[in-house]
Amino acid sequence: NMGLAYKQLDDFRRAARCYQSQLKISQSLGNRFGESTALMNLGVLYAQTGDLSQAVKHYARSANISGEIGNSVNEGISLCNLSLACYKLGDLQKAIEYAQLTILNRVNSPYADQLLEQLNQWRKQQTVFAPC
Repeated sequence: NMGLAYKQLDDFRRAARCYQSQLKISQSLGNRFGESTALMNLGVLYAQTGDLSQAVKHYARSANISGEIGNSVNEGISLCNLSLACYKLGDLQKAIEYAQLTILNRVNSPYADQLLEQLNQWRKQQTVFAPC
């Protein structure tokens, strides 16, 4: 995967071009799995470069498509990443909602245990910082 290779070389512009190409090709072929994977990879790339609002948009699209096609692994990873990006943007409520969605729907994620632990920490934080 050239996008991954460029990302590992910290050449984020070329990595983004590769993932955008993957997205366009997948869309033109009707390859929903490829489309969701490209969106998830773009989300990761945007998150790593600090553009969390773009990361959120791409993770959400990836999670939706993955759910539609029954790809619970990509859906789970996208939802986990979406939850963390929302947290980093300061939207604790959305972070909790996406974490709960992942856990309650038993979406397959290799990070489910870590997400459950994080969710419990966020809930405590929400209690501490709840508005009066």
